[in-house]
Order: sequence, then C-alpha cells, then structure tokens
Amino acid sequence: MSNSLIIKNIHISNFKAYKPCSFSENDVNKISFQDVDDEYFRLMILSGFNGYGKTTIFQAVEFALSGKIDLVDYKDKNKKFEENVIINDLDRDSIIAIEFINVDSNEIKTLIRYAEEGKAGKYIEYAKGYKAYIYEGEFNYNQFIDMLKKNKIKNVTKSEIQNLINENNIDEWINENYIKQDFTSNIIFKKDSDRVNFINSFVELTDKKNLNKLMEEIDNRKEVKDALEKDIKTINTEINKIKLVQTQEINNEILNLEEHSLWDKEEYNDDEDFTTYINKIKSLRTFYIDLNNYTDRYKKEIVDYLVNNKNEIKYTLIAGYSETRRKNYINGFNRREYLKKIISSKDNFFKTEIKEQYFTSELKDTIEKIRNDKNELDAQSNEKENIYNKLKEVRLEIGENSNDFKEVFKDTCPLCGHNYSSEKNGLLDCIKQYNELFIQCDTVLRKGINQLNKSIDDRYSLVKTYIEKEIKSLNYDNSIKNYITDINGNNLRKYIDYKEKIEFVLNEAIVIEDKEINSDNINNKYNDILSKIQILKNELDKKFTIFVNEGYNEAVYKENEKYCIQLNKKEDVTYTEKISNKLKYLQWRKHEKDLVTLTKNKEKLNLKKEEYRNILIENKKIEKLIKAIKDAQKKYLKDIVKYIEIPLYIYSGKLIQTHQNGLGIFCYTGSEDDKLTQFKLTTNGKPTGHDIVNKFSSGQKAVINISIMLAFRKVIQSNLNIFMIDDPCQSMDDINIASLTEILKNEFSDTQLIISTHEEDVAGYIKYKFNKSGKKAINFNVQKELYNTKIH
Repeated sequence: MSNSLIIKNIHISNFKAYKPCSFSENDVNKISFQDVDDEYFRLMILSGFNGYGKTTIFQAVEFALSGKIDLVDYKDKNKKFEENVIINDLDRDSIIAIEFINVDSNEIKTLIRYAEEGKAGKYIEYAKGYKAYIYEGEFNYNQFIDMLKKNKIKNVTKSEIQNLINENNIDEWINENYIKQDFTSNIIFKKDSDRVNFINSFVELTDKKNLNKLMEEIDNRKEVKDALEKDIKTINTEINKIKLVQTQEINNEILNLEEHSLWDKEEYNDDEDFTTYINKIKSLRTFYIDLNNYTDRYKKEIVDYLVNNKNEIKYTLIAGYSETRRKNYINGFNRREYLKKIISSKDNFFKTEIKEQYFTSELKDTIEKIRNDKNELDAQSNEKENIYNKLKEVRLEIGENSNDFKEVFKDTCPLCGHNYSSEKNGLLDCIKQYNELFIQCDTVLRKGINQLNKSIDDRYSLVKTYIEKEIKSLNYDNSIKNYITDINGNNLRKYIDYKEKIEFVLNEAIVIEDKEINSDNINNKYNDILSKIQILKNELDKKFTIFVNEGYNEAVYKENEKYCIQLNKKEDVTYTEKISNKLKYLQWRKHEKDLVTLTKNKEKLNLKKEEYRNILIENKKIEKLIKAIKDAQKKYLKDIVKYIEIPLYIYSGKLIQTHQNGLGIFCYTGSEDDKLTQFKLTTNGKPTGHDIVNKFSSGQKAVINISIMLAFRKVIQSNLNIFMIDDPCQSMDDINIASLTEILKNEFSDTQLIISTHEEDVAGYIKYKFNKSGKKAINFNVQKELYNTKIH
C-alpha cells in the first residue's frame, strides 16, 4: 500500500517494566520486527509470564504516539511522593524510540518520546518532562543525545506526529487499532451513545480536513462579510452626511487673532478638517456679534479671580517694574539684612565677613582698623599675661622649695648674678620683700589693657550708631522681597499678562511712576485697584445675570475668551463682514473637499458592494460543497455499517462458534435512515432484542469485542498499518484461538499484527500456523529476550 508504515524496531529504557539500559551492544532493550534476512514479521507474538512487560510494550507504542496511556487513577490523599508512575530510576533518562519504515520506499524515521530525568509526583504528573522528537533514520542513542546537547533536534507537536504517520487523529487511531486487556475501555462495554460516537469517528475522518477547511472558510468569510456590511453601512452614512450646497469661490480673509493658527491662515491643504474650522469661525462670529456682553463676562471672570486672590494684584504691580529695579530692591533688602546682622553682637561685628558692596570705602576702612587694633591688643594682652603667669609660677615654686633653692644658688641670683651675701637681707628675703611690688606691676599692666579696650569699644559704638541710622533709612518690606523672588522664578510672563488684563478691566494704566520700588506706593496702588475692582464686581455680576437669561453660551465663551482683548482693540467696522467672508471661504473649501470625498466614497461603495456580492456567491458554492460532503458522510455511514455486518457476523460466528440463540451477531443502527442513532448488538438483528452485553458471558463479550474491532479494521484502511491486541486468548478456548488465528492469518495478512499471550503453547501454535502459510511470524518471549540482558 502507498505510504503504508509498519514498525521496524522498538527501543525502551527506564519505562514501566523496563529498567534503564546504556544502549551498548550487550545492554539494550530492543524489540525487533526484522529477521536476519531483513524481512519484516507480519505477526509479533509477545509471550512470557505476567509481569515481565508485555503490556508495557503496547503502552510504549501508545505513549510514544500520543504522550499518554490509560492508567487507573487511584485517588491518593497523600500529597508527596518519592516515585514516578512510569519511570523507574529518577536519576536516569527515560526513552521510547519506535522506528517506522515505509514499506514502499523503505524510508525510515524514528519517533522518540524522551525525558531527561524522572520526577516524583502524583499520578496525573506521570508524563511531565517528556518531549517528542522525530529522528531521521534508524535510532542511534549517542547521536541523538549529542544532537540534543547541540540543539540540532527540536521537539515536535502532536500535529507533526500525525503528519509523520499520515493519520488525522492519533487518539482515534489508537482507539480503532489497539484492543486493551482492560475490557472496560473496549467498545462493547461502553454505553450506546459512546458506541455511536466511536462509529461516527470513522465517518468524521473521511474528508475531515477538506470539510474542516470549508467550514473554516465559511467562518472566515462570515467575518469578511460582516466587515463588508459594516463598511457599506459606514460609507452610506458618510455619503448621506455630505450636503452639497452650491457655493462660489471667495477671497480668503485673514483675521490675525493668533500666531500659527490652524484655522486662520493664507494657505490650506485639501485634506484639512474644514468642518472643525467652520464650527470655530461660527463660534467666533457669535462671540463677536455680542462682544460687549461676552467682554463683561470676561471682565467678571478676572474680577472674581482677583477678589479671591488679592495678592495677585501686588504680584502684578511688582511685575510692572523693570528687572533692574526688582534686582535693586533685592540687593537693598539683602544689604539691610547684612547690616542688621553685623551689628547684632560684638562677636558678629568682629568676625562676620566684610562684603564690600554693602559699605562705603571709608566705613569699610574704619571697621577694618577697629578689627586690626582689637586683634593686636588681644595678641599683646595674651603675651604679657603669659609672661606674668610664668614669673608668678617661678616665684611660687621658689617659695615652696626655698631650702633647695638656697642650697643650689646660695645667695647669688640665677637671673642677674648679683651676690646677696654681703647684703643685710639674703636672696630669699629679697624675693619675698618684692612680692607686693610684683602684684602692683600686674595691676598696672591690666589697667593699661583695659584703657586700650575701652578706646576700641568707643570706636565700635560710634560705627554701630552710624550703621543703625543707615538701617533705618533702608525702607524694605519682607513681603515685597518675597513677591519679587517669586516673580523672578517662573511667573513673570503670567503677571505681565495679568497686568494687561487688569488694565483692560479698569480701562486705565496701572504703572507706578517710581524710579525704585517703594512698598508704600505699591500698597497705596494696591488698595486703589482693589477698591475699584470690588465696586466693579457688583456691576458685572448684575450684567452677567441678565446675559445668562438672554442667550449666554458657555461653550462659545470658553472657545473665544482668549481673543477678547484683541477683539476689543479692533477698530475696523467691517470686522463682522471679515468674519463672515472667512466663514464663506471655509465653507467653499469644505464643499470642494466634500465633492472629492463623495466621489471617492461612491467608488469605494461600488467596490465594496461588488466584493460583497462575490462573497455571497462563493458562500453559496461552499455551502453546496459542505452539503455534498455531509450527504456523502451519511451515505458512507450507511455503507460502513452495511460493510461491517457481514464480517462481524462471520468473525463473531467463527470466534464464538455457537451461542444460545444460534450463530453470529447482528447490529442494529436505529430507526432513522439518514443518521446513526444506535449501535445495538443482538443475536437476531431486531430492535426489540436485548443487547448482548446483558446476555453473554464475560468471555463471550471479550470475543465479540475482538470481532467488532476486526470487522471495522477490515473495512477501514489505515496508513499506519498496525493492529494490536493485548492478550486476546485469556478468555478463549482452543477452538476460539484456532478461529482467531485463521481470521488474522487470512484476513489481515497485509497488516502488521502485535498480540500478546502468557501461554507459550498458544504462542507456538499461532506462530506455526502463520509460518506454515508463508507469513512470517515471531514468538518474542519478553522474559527470555529482555530480562536475560544485563540490567544496571
């Protein structure tokens, strides 16, 4: 058969019954489907005692293909585990490698299911860590691991595995080609709806890709169709919005209300938003027609703000002075604060750094002279004080050690060398007599220093008095200084603008004609402005109340308030006409743009409608195709049930021989002609008969299940040409086994069969019958072939 795949070899390591192997020549778990002459066995009989891994081989094939196997899920309350359900040695890698060969081209590809290491965990986590790979050619473990390390092989998806075996659905293939020991998973033990779904799966596989593609195409086209309907509706709405009014070209008036205006300029592009510009100019026209009332509203807003933020008036007044005057004020303020600091204490006077910019040269020299004299006097006083104290210490020491002094120096003075031995009084007596004179010298010394200090203090007092008079003459206000600091920061532009607004409100200039900033004049002007504003507020409030009732438009005001002062300066009596001409010009430009847009939209609408018609026509064709495929599926469903009736009757008759109602089994598919509603198995083929699941023994049911699966396999071809039965003989007697052997040998000679049994005589009999008929078979004793190998 074209593209027919069979198994060449299966390699298993560290998976369920099989421990890890090294894949060396003498350490490998390999099931080979090829004999020494390179011919392939059409029948692989897995034999050996229970527990040595026959079922594991079937599960390895299932797990390699689908990434899952059927395991009994025991609800364990324990949350921690030291084992993995399918991996033996958690420190070793686990691998299943199945070599598939194309019987026509002999091309070999290996499907690998691999986990780098095992992880202990719950039942549901058994497959965690496994990834699938497709390896070109026969399996080579070392080469595969090297490719993994070098990132030269990528893990594959389920879809890629389906492409490898050329099957639409792996799970459905397993259900149709693998009869498990667990009878509860077999079709005969399923409820009727599950039986129907099982049979329908055969139908769905037929042209499934084409049908799904067509259905997907319909869904995609529905999205396109919906989008086209929306586009057509949108374009129609846009067309209906355009009201073409015949207009003539008019001169473009420039209103000059703001720089870099988008709506008021000499040149326009054709794609600009003229609708917004027109609404803008209409709003301006409304504002200008009632300019007096809107101006009062504008003034009221300014007045209300100033009444609630009175300090803004002072800021504005101060901002009106030049930058030089504001700097002079700050410098004068800082000078006064410096002078106050320098005379705040004697210590500050003598130690504070002299800043030349705050003194006259004469005053600076005077202060420096006082400081120098003070420093010199302090230095001299300290020096004389030190000499006196040292002499005092010497005299005291001599007095305390007079005997030693006399013994050492006798009567000779160690300072002047005079010998007092001939004197009336000796040296020590003379020192004692001069003690009072020594004290008098100290008094005279201190008196002289005090007189010099007084002279310095008198000069300091004169300078302090002079500076105090200077401070009184410096009239600076701390709040004014703070205002100036704020203005010099970020707010100068704001208060210059506010100056213009206040002058506009009061209709008078608010400049203070002073050479320098004077806080008294500022306060006087502030009080004057505040008084006028408060009077004006009452008048403006009344006017605005009337205006609100007579047509005030807040949106118009908010959009145009920034032009209020400029518009009040316009003395051109024709300015209203200029606004109207501007409006007409913009309307003409919009008309020209709409005319182009309308033409484009009509062209676009025609294209969309044509595309929409084509979609509808194509959808009709696709719907007919879908109906044809579904009708074909229904016919195929009838045919497939019809086709299996005869082989089912024959196979069940051969395998079960006879039963209490005769020979063979019939199937009933329901009362509806166009679809399958039941799949009931009876001994008489009548809808009134009981299903055999309620009548037959367990052994008979198992045999009937094999018959059903074989009947389906007979009429349904598969690209992966393998059929697996796990231990079919455990519920059969010798006659059943002989019949099964004959069916497999004669009916499925082109299919690669894998069956298992724990009975060696049964395995030998089946092998004998196959080989005798010229069909190659092998009895692979799992215990003997795999467990005699050295295991690590």
